[in-house]
Amino acid sequence: MPRYRADKQTLTNMNRTMTGVKLCYKLQDDRLHETEAYIVHYKKGDSIPFLPDPKEIQYTKISKWIDKKEHEYKYYHIYCGFDIETTNVLDDPDNKMAFMYHWQFSFCFLNGGYVFLGRKWEDLEDLWKKITTFYSCGDVFKLLVWDANLGFEHSFISKRFNFDSDNFFAKEERHPLSAPIINGIDLREALTISGGSLAQLAKDYTYTQKLKGDLDYSVKRSYLTPLEKDTEEMYCINDVLILSEWSYFIFHKYIIPTNKIPLTKTG
Repeated sequence: MPRYRADKQTLTNMNRTMTGVKLCYKLQDDRLHETEAYIVHYKKGDSIPFLPDPKEIQYTKISKWIDKKEHEYKYYHIYCGFDIETTNVLDDPDNKMAFMYHWQFSFCFLNGGYVFLGRKWEDLEDLWKKITTFYSCGDVFKLLVWDANLGFEHSFISKRFNFDSDNFFAKEERHPLSAPIINGIDLREALTISGGSLAQLAKDYTYTQKLKGDLDYSVKRSYLTPLEKDTEEMYCINDVLILSEWSYFIFHKYIIPTNKIPLTKTG
C-alpha cells in the first residue's frame, strides 16, 4: 500500500493550494521524524514557494585538493533527489531516440519541503536557476542532489548545463558517480553506495518504499501527455521522496561525521 498521505493545504504566502505527501526521516536513534512535502507543478516563469532563509540552513564544510590547492565547499543540509521519465521513439529500426517528458525534483528540509514536477527542460533550468540564486550556490555553496541512475540522466542534461570538470568523476565512460554543475548543484549517484536497485535502497535505508508496478514504457508520451495523479504521477513523486530520505541518512551517517561524501560502498 502506498505510504503517503494526501491533504489539501494552502501555504500562507502563496495564492495556490498544494497537495502534501508524507516524508519520514529515520533519525539516528531509530525514531521516525514525520513531516510533509508539498507537490508543486512548476513551469518556467512561476514564482517559487516559500524557502527557508539561507542563514537558517546548516551546512557541512568539505575540503578537496585540486592542482595542489585546497578548495573548501559548503554543502547545505537540504535533502534533494532528481529523476526523469523518458519515452522511446523509433524513426527507423536502426535509430532509436529517447525524449524526456516528465522530471521530478525533491527539495526537502528536516521540517518540510517540496517535490517539484515539470514537463520541459526549460522549466527545470528556470527552477534550478532560481533556487541556486536564492541560496547563493556556485563555487562555494552547494546543493547535494541524489540520483538513482545518474549515467542515464546525465546523458540527457550533459549539453544543457555546464559541468565542473575539476570535480567530475566517472568510474567508466557514461557512468558518472559525481557530476557537479557550476551553478552549485552537485549530482551524485546513490546506487553505487547502497548497492542494488532503488527498491532495495528504500528497503534498506528509508521509510518511503518504491510503489509496486512500473510505468508502462511501451506507451508513447510527450510533455503534453497527462499523467494519472494517483498512480503514474505518484510513482514519480515516490521515487524522489526515497532519495530525499536517503540524503538525510547519508548526511547524518557519513557526511557530517567525516566531512566527506562517499562515492561507493567503500568510500
